[in-house]
This record gives sequence, C-alpha cells and structure tokens, in this order.
Amino acid sequence: MTRTLKILIVDTDQFFSAGLQLKVEMYFQARNIPVMFMCQPLSYPMADLIFWAPGTPTTMMPKGLLTKRKVILLLSKHIPHLAANYGISVFYRHQRFSHLSSLLDLAIKIDSESPAEIRSEDKGSLSLLTPRQREVMGYVSEGLTLREISAHLHINPRTVSQHKIGAMRKLQLNRTADLHNWLLCNALLEKPF
Repeated sequence: MTRTLKILIVDTDQFFSAGLQLKVEMYFQARNIPVMFMCQPLSYPMADLIFWAPGTPTTMMPKGLLTKRKVILLLSKHIPHLAANYGISVFYRHQRFSHLSSLLDLAIKIDSESPAEIRSEDKGSLSLLTPRQREVMGYVSEGLTLREISAHLHINPRTVSQHKIGAMRKLQLNRTADLHNWLLCNALLEKPF
C-alpha cells in the first residue's frame, strides 16, 4: 500500500495557492502517489512536503522549519532570500511548472533514498509523545473534557492536564484551539476506546 504524502501550502495569496495545489496534485496523480493537503499552518510538523511563503505577519516562519529537508520557499522574483544560498529549495512565483516539477522530482528522490526515515516521519511528532500523552490526545480528539478523561484513565484531572500540556509543547502548539485544529487536520491518533 502506498503511503499518502501530506502536503502543506502556507501562502496568503489564495489564488496562487489554489493553482499551486492543482499543479502539485496533477504531478503526483501522474505518478500514482496519493496526496493529502493539510489546512492549517500549525500542521507543519506532520507535513512531508511544505510550500512556505515567508515575509508576512500571517505566515511567520516557525523556528527550525528550514532545517527540514523538504521545504520549498515560495518567493517573488524581486525578493532575494538568504535561504536560497544555503541549499533550501526556492520556487519563484514567475517560474514555469517545469521548474516546480524538478523540485518535486528532487523531493521524491529524497523520499526514496530514506525509507526508514519516512516510516518514522509518518508518525511525525506523535513519536515524541509518551504512550500516556498519546492516550490523552486520543481522548481529547474525541471531545472529552479533562474530568471525563481522568475518569476513563482513573487519574487526577491535574495529571491529565499535565499530559495534555506536555503533548502540546512537543507538538509546538500554544493554545487548546490550536490543538483541536491540529487534531482535525491530521486525524492521526487511534481511538483510545
């Protein structure tokens, strides 16, 4: 079974993003690779391939994003970016689809060269969580309150809260609303019951 490639596009230009999504989808369909587009910028820890347009307050780049190997920066022609000098892939908005195809070819090549890493990335940030944190996140994804979770797990509600806070910290999420958005977009947790 072929693994679904998770793709995130973060750009304030919705028109460009829609066209980019269409072209990327066509590229992967031609290669029989299933793709899923993620909807929230906070989903970046789980994405296999990220298209990121830096430079506006709504698209602030998280720390450590450029250390991921499969990030393609979306830039305008007249704005040079320091990352281009350090081997980070850059797609300028004026470039043709053939250049995007070559960047995607490179991303696929990187994927095929490291299958063990892909399996661990498939679990993504969830592999950083303890079994109890994953269990608590499973209950949170079901919409249970901290008291209801504590009743199911037979532990103190404060302990449940600490597990939730620890998991959010590892997922780099600051608010519970961000956590719920992340859970909706990724739907990666198994049901706890």
